[in-house]
Amino acid sequence: MDTMSIKRLDEQQIADLIGGAAFRRLQNRERGGEANFKGNRFELLFGVHRVAELARNWLATGKDHVIEWQAGGVVDDYVVRHDESYSFNAYQLKNTQSVSWTNGNPSISDDFSLQYKLSEAEGYRSIGLQLICSNRDTAEALKSSVPNEISAFSTAAYFPYRDPLFPMLFEHPELWIDFAHLSKNEHPQKIEVQQVVSILIGAWETAGPKATVSEVFQWCRNTSPTIFRSERSDEEAEAQLLPELRATLQGLPDFEYKISRGFMRWVAMNRTTSGVLSFDCFSENFIGWQKHIVALHPRSFEDIEGVLK
Repeated sequence: MDTMSIKRLDEQQIADLIGGAAFRRLQNRERGGEANFKGNRFELLFGVHRVAELARNWLATGKDHVIEWQAGGVVDDYVVRHDESYSFNAYQLKNTQSVSWTNGNPSISDDFSLQYKLSEAEGYRSIGLQLICSNRDTAEALKSSVPNEISAFSTAAYFPYRDPLFPMLFEHPELWIDFAHLSKNEHPQKIEVQQVVSILIGAWETAGPKATVSEVFQWCRNTSPTIFRSERSDEEAEAQLLPELRATLQGLPDFEYKISRGFMRWVAMNRTTSGVLSFDCFSENFIGWQKHIVALHPRSFEDIEGVLK
């Protein structure tokens, strides 16, 4: 096929070809599809960021949560539960500037009131409901005008959305810092944070629409163990080091190492070069790597530089 013969029609050519009425229907369909796409992406980004926030908490405290998309309640775009502490949090997302607590029948305020009654009847004692808006001004206006009858358990909050996602993400440190915390690197570069976000999106879409935070994180670790930090403590990771390896590395001049986020990292040559092993301290690769380093009987950094990967 001669691709040189393919020529995309512009809007005027399409209108001339199919007629004004059909062209207007096509435009309406495109606008609807674009709105659905943006709405779905907004919900997805909010969801994976909520997973990242909760994963930080889980890694620090061991407290796991169940997260669910479209949970079948009245306020249910996202729901986060921790039944052991009788905690329930639900989020309603709005990717538009025109949002009101009281307009509509039922209104958002009505829905929040009903959700509180349902959650209370289920036995939850700590109940929080949030209206999440992608427009900052709208979110601030709603936050300051919560109806009295739901103000004890309701609020509004801003969560940004704009395409393309990653440039927008890095304009908001309060977002990307949560994703960066899941990287194996202490100070990940932008490309490394992007990898974490992309893999986390895939993990949530695979494990969801209902999963524990630990399940989503484990999916990430199982599929990308060279990108995500370990869920196990650095004290446990330190315990994996062979005594012979410690003695060998400590005997090298101008070489330092430490364990962080479950991975061994090192600096050498007056701190002019550094790196992180691609596998964590709990992997079989690490056991073999340690034995190989010891067997080399190195006397300088140059003797092991080629295997510090």
